[in-house]
Formats: sequence, structure tokens, C-alpha cells
Amino acid sequence: MIRRTIQDHIMKFLFKGKVIILYGARRTGKTTLSKVILSEFGDSARYINCEILQYRQALQTTNTALLNDFLGNYRIIVLDEAQSIPDIGLTLKVLVDIRPDLQIIATGS
Repeated sequence: MIRRTIQDHIMKFLFKGKVIILYGARRTGKTTLSKVILSEFGDSARYINCEILQYRQALQTTNTALLNDFLGNYRIIVLDEAQSIPDIGLTLKVLVDIRPDLQIIATGS
């Protein structure tokens, strides 16, 4: 696979207390890129497809205890197709507030 220039740019901004959002047209490589980035973190990384019902339901809350239980102790998480979750902006804000150590990458189209 060809390493994308944007990957190096994204890597520089990881773990700065901000959510990184990758958005664009469908089938342009957002999921592939996010999985490549996750692969560099081994077992401390988690991929979540937000189009899957149980994941979408688990992330449809601002209950911090429920969010912490669902997300576990991962260091970096990809929320793929995050736009599938109603009020995802509020959920992301809460996550950044309660888990400043967690890097979130959200993708959407």
C-alpha cells in the first residue's frame, strides 16, 4: 500500500486533546487510512463501525459511566461513519472532557 502524505500529518496531531475528523466522499479511503493508523498502536487501539446497531446505541448517550465502560482502556479509537450516531458532536465533546488521554478519530461522509 502507498503511504499517504496526510497520514504523516495526522500522526503529528495525535494525542493533543482533540478529536481528529476525517470526512469526504464515500469510497475515498477514510476507513483504510484510519485502520492503517490504528495498526501502529497494536492492542491499545480499537475500531468501531458506528453503522452497527449495538455500537450506535452504546454511543448514543452522554452518560459518562456507560461511555467509559463501552470504550474500555484503549489509547486510540476510530469511530467509523460517526455521522450515524445522533448528536455525535455532543458525545465527542463529553468523551474529550472525561478522557483527555484517549485519542478519537471520527470518520464520516
